[in-house]
Amino acid sequence: MELYASQKAFATVVGPLIEVPVMISLVNVALWTRKKLFLFREHNATGGAAGLQGA
Repeated sequence: MELYASQKAFATVVGPLIEVPVMISLVNVALWTRKKLFLFREHNATGGAAGLQGA
């Protein structure tokens, strides 16, 4: 019974130590993908560089 409690304690400590960096990495990948995707779409929708429409 004591071994089972030790395994639960180990999982309780190690779980967040693995889960938190993985979730942060996934958020960073999502933000990088969004930035690349939407900057490309915005660039094409405006017909070129966004700041050169009036020139």
